Amino acid sequence: MVNKVASTRSRKERVNQEYTQTLNASIVESRRQNPMWTLQTIANLVGVSRERVRQVLNQKRMPTAAVK
Repeated sequence: MVNKVASTRSRKERVNQEYTQTLNASIVESRRQNPMWTLQTIANLVGVSRERVRQVLNQKRMPTAAVK
């Protein structure tokens, strides 16, 4: 039973990591393709908060302000 729980946790961690990577890639790609979009627009598109979008873009050293 313990091995089954450990296996399930391991699988869950892998899925969460994959989801996070996909989400981050979507945020970065949205910013690259649409530099005029606001953080809120990107957040609405991917389904996260504006703050999370800002954090991801800062982490990737990308501009957080919309370029006009």
